[in-house]
Amino acid sequence: MKSFLMLIFGTTILFTTITQAERKDPLSGLMKLTFSEAPHCDGRPDFITEVRPEILGGFEKLPQLVLVASDAEYYVESKIIGKELQIHSYQSFTTTNPKEKSKIICATSKSSANDRYSLFAPTLIDTTVAQKVGQSLWQFQVLADKQGFSVWNTHSLAFSEKDSLEKNLLKFGGSYRIYQLSHDQFEVVVSKDTEGLTQYLSVRYDAVKSL
Repeated sequence: MKSFLMLIFGTTILFTTITQAERKDPLSGLMKLTFSEAPHCDGRPDFITEVRPEILGGFEKLPQLVLVASDAEYYVESKIIGKELQIHSYQSFTTTNPKEKSKIICATSKSSANDRYSLFAPTLIDTTVAQKVGQSLWQFQVLADKQGFSVWNTHSLAFSEKDSLEKNLLKFGGSYRIYQLSHDQFEVVVSKDTEGLTQYLSVRYDAVKSL
């Protein structure tokens, strides 16, 4: 029980660190964001095309356990002629290395406009009967402008404890799939299509089976 609570607390601290370190722009309503250049993308992330066991039926079909987010990949692409765009970012919720916890892996853009892309995904999934830990929904964002690219996340205040996790997630649009990567690792992939633009967010989790 004690070690698990320490894991949850440590994960929450890392979330906060990532958010405050990256949120530095008027678009976020807080500080100014740090933008950086990135190498051009030469393909799509593996999590979009790779084959792994899918859990059908949504979150209620998961076994009784608690899933704690370990890392996330966010990918945005557009194939509209003249508006080609690819942005691939990564965020870790377990490392303390500033260079590894939040970064743009690659990016390709022909637009000089200020663009912001956003998806929502759970970072805590509690399917136990007791629900001692509960659920947590976070907002992930990728930003692009003439200075480069940036990524950040923050806890969503729009989460309603009266509704299921699925209902909370789907009210922002898009769809999701759940995969089992190993006996104690799972993945949720959220995707959304909007006017020629497709966004994908992969969040991977470590499972805790008992409290």
